[in-house]
Amino acid sequence: MAFKLKTKTKPVTEPETTDTIETPAQTKTKTPAETVDAIGDLIVEENRLNADLMEDPRMIKLLGKRKERSRLEKVLTEQACTEKNIAEKLTIIGTKHAAEIAAAPNKRSICDKDVVVDTLEEIQEGLAIELATFTLKDLDKYLNPMQQEKCITSEHKGARKIRIEPI
Repeated sequence: MAFKLKTKTKPVTEPETTDTIETPAQTKTKTPAETVDAIGDLIVEENRLNADLMEDPRMIKLLGKRKERSRLEKVLTEQACTEKNIAEKLTIIGTKHAAEIAAAPNKRSICDKDVVVDTLEEIQEGLAIELATFTLKDLDKYLNPMQQEKCITSEHKGARKIRIEPI
């Protein structure tokens, strides 16, 4: 005689965890000091997670694969790229994969400034000075602060860098 047992089963659910991941939008701070502490706590947690990941054998394997891929890409470039095809896009087809190597970027620079100035002046008088650009770093070398006040404006604007350190 065969018996069938009838049992009631409950669906299996994940146990509730008390760990929550707080995003910056969830973190409430009232003062700059509280905000600094919140950022510092996030940095400590990020560092802990990075350390844990670096010990994970899968991460070590992934990093090894990335390093080998980078090495092989360099080898492929040395094997396939020559001075003759430096400005061309190359396609190399293997048995399982195809690779496309972009043309080398074209980097241009002025080799003789005097020739540039003379040529521009031949085209139109004053054109060279009109097209000239001056970097502030270069002007700092030649102009004293009083001279700079006459021709350079300065204002504190833009993003500020933040460095958080444990106390």
